[in-house]
Amino acid sequence: MSRLKSLMQYRPIRIIVGYVGGPLLSMAISVVIISRLTNVWEGPDPYVVYVVGNFDAPVAKDVYHGIQETASRLDRLTIDGAHLAIKSVNDHGDTTRAQTLARKLARQPDALMIVGHFDSTSTREALPVYMQASPAIPVILPTETSPNLLPPAERTGQYLPVFRLSPTDERQAERAADYAIKAARSVFWVVEDTENPVYARYLGTTFTQRVQEGGKSVVLWTPLGVPPSDTYRLLPVDCVFFVGEPRNALIVIEQVNALWPKGRRPLIILSDAAVDGMLLTKEDVATGDIVLLHPSDPRSFSAEGYRPYGREVIDITADLVARAGDVLQAGGGIRHGFRRLMNSRRVGDARLAVTRVMEDAVLHHQPVADSYVFNGDGTRDGASFHVWRVLDQRFTEADAVVATAAHGAEPRSYVATDEAEMRPTPIGQEARESTRP
Repeated sequence: MSRLKSLMQYRPIRIIVGYVGGPLLSMAISVVIISRLTNVWEGPDPYVVYVVGNFDAPVAKDVYHGIQETASRLDRLTIDGAHLAIKSVNDHGDTTRAQTLARKLARQPDALMIVGHFDSTSTREALPVYMQASPAIPVILPTETSPNLLPPAERTGQYLPVFRLSPTDERQAERAADYAIKAARSVFWVVEDTENPVYARYLGTTFTQRVQEGGKSVVLWTPLGVPPSDTYRLLPVDCVFFVGEPRNALIVIEQVNALWPKGRRPLIILSDAAVDGMLLTKEDVATGDIVLLHPSDPRSFSAEGYRPYGREVIDITADLVARAGDVLQAGGGIRHGFRRLMNSRRVGDARLAVTRVMEDAVLHHQPVADSYVFNGDGTRDGASFHVWRVLDQRFTEADAVVATAAHGAEPRSYVATDEAEMRPTPIGQEARESTRP
């Protein structure tokens, strides 16, 4: 400071400062005034919640329909002066395209949040890109169940802003193994569908570990469509666990029916990816010893498919945005304050505010939107898997079937009179296929 004062004693320096400093100060004031009058520095409006997934298949379409049902709630909200919009992006279920789209969205100046990609394999490719954006883009995973999707944190204590609405496959494997063992099954064949390899490999491996921990054995593990050449090894098998898609599940059921005579066929357990309305019309599913796993209550799924996930996305997003707006109003830091002085905004400020709200909710176990509580790994607290059967073209709680059949009572079940009631027919999509992760 003393050196600066000594310099200012020289008249040439004072002249230069007078000529340069005055105009610079006037220019700064003018920029502030003009920008607030013309909004030339304002930044993007609206900020966008991008819903990314395979819109060629029903799961993403179902969730998006649910989002659209209540999306008007976001119309009343702003964050840092920006309104909100929702846009869908189709990755066509292709992992390379999913990663390419993630890189593109990470560079978008309006990308506030991401919802998707709805299957574990695509999500594992895209999620690191979102987390490594500057700053990270908050993500909601509606239907992904594979637990190992998050990239490692770059530093100790770093929070990665991801909320998961579905339980993980650790829970699914545990539920499937417990059900089979309680049903007195002890020798297992695991069939892996490689269409969603991240999901299938982890779930199959974890199920095998659970079975072995229960003192039972997995004697076969094969990919889809490859029954063992030495079929005598199948003789002791009394349970088949299939991990994969619905149409491929039907192939496994046909194989089992061909390999075993009626009355001696093993229990078949289908993972949640295999759940689809078309199974209700298949006689082999209804008459065989077949159960299905799924996070939803059969009544909810029979009526609406995956649409409730979409409404939950809106519930959570609306609350996060409202609370993040309060964070920014209370003070978003020096850089944010300067930008607001200039009537400028950056989506990064809003992302950081949303991330802070998510982190606070996790650390303090506070509910989001009054009813959604998330754990430290982003999983939803209390989420679990149900075991279903098909009975009289109905999805039914399998435990209820077992319990009431023993007492000769009518089991508790929920009817879907046809596939249109089972799930809304996606626009331009007649087939009842699923890519549920």
